Amino acid sequence: MSLTAHFRQHRTYLALIAFFVIGAAYFLATYSKEEIHLFINGIHAPWADAFFPLYTYLGDGIIFPILFLPALFIKRYFSFSLLLAALLTLVLSGILKEINKEEPRPIKYFELIGQDLRQIPGVKPHYYRSFPSGHTTAAFAAWGLIALSLAKWPWKIIFLLIAVGVAYSRMYLSLHFLRDVTAGALLGTFIAFFASYWGQRLNSEFWSKKWIDLK
Repeated sequence: MSLTAHFRQHRTYLALIAFFVIGAAYFLATYSKEEIHLFINGIHAPWADAFFPLYTYLGDGIIFPILFLPALFIKRYFSFSLLLAALLTLVLSGILKEINKEEPRPIKYFELIGQDLRQIPGVKPHYYRSFPSGHTTAAFAAWGLIALSLAKWPWKIIFLLIAVGVAYSRMYLSLHFLRDVTAGALLGTFIAFFASYWGQRLNSEFWSKKWIDLK
């Protein structure tokens, strides 16, 4: 399959990502990052304070090795795509974070400008390496890869919403700004698309079989 054909196959999913990014870009162009984050910081509830510190782990790097277990029962080329996505997430996100290692996260940023920020008890604060959001990158790479691999749209939407939820959780927990998670969503989607493309190019008999076949 050519890259153009792969793009056409997934153009609706990519259009949904573009809609998300364009919406975020509108707010980033219209309001300052301080205004956006303070607005999000002001929306809270006890259930959300308990929920999002756990939910955010769906974007933790550990999600890739966890997904490798069910991948053993799927065709082998998906395991290759998952491994490629994990490596690209680690390398690309790591490089960008190192370049921006002095970039303050919301907690440190608002501390530096002398403004109070609501923090959730029990959430470990992080102060630098804000751009991009690594959790959001991993979420859009891992769950996005699954979405691209599925044929039925209800499931595609569910996995896309999981990734979007991780992006919101990073802002709710004051661990990232909107621009950080927007960049993470773009990077993660690129990784998922790239890994999916190269996985589907492995169309030999070996890669079309499952590692573990229960039949």
